[in-house]
Amino acid sequence: SGQYYIEQLANAKVLHYLLFYDASGVNVGGTTIERTTAHPGYQSLSATGVIPATAKRARVHAGLASTAPNGSGTVYVDSVMFKYGTDSNIVANPEYEKQTRPGSSLADGWDYWKSNPDMATGMAVVNTPVAP
Repeated sequence: SGQYYIEQLANAKVLHYLLFYDASGVNVGGTTIERTTAHPGYQSLSATGVIPATAKRARVHAGLASTAPNGSGTVYVDSVMFKYGTDSNIVANPEYEKQTRPGSSLADGWDYWKSNPDMATGMAVVNTPVAP
């Protein structure tokens, strides 16, 4: 789950992915939640389910995808959580508060991601500026 503040969307949608992979790195299942309209303030996007028996690794993605040419949007994500059984949150740096990499504004444990190599820029998880 995560808290999403969808400030604006134009020809785009917000995606919250939970994907599972086997020992070879092959996707063996997952869940995607989509939102196509802006929303004032933070809203929770969450999913529950059964982890595939062959899953050895999970990835949580927060993304923005174009639904038509020139898609764009501004989305703030906070408090990302992944729980398994009775474990507490097992996501590293879920509040994006810790940042120790010299010369970088990326939060520790997070990185750039481009879903399409033709994108001019990728998405990044940063710890500044803080959303309203």
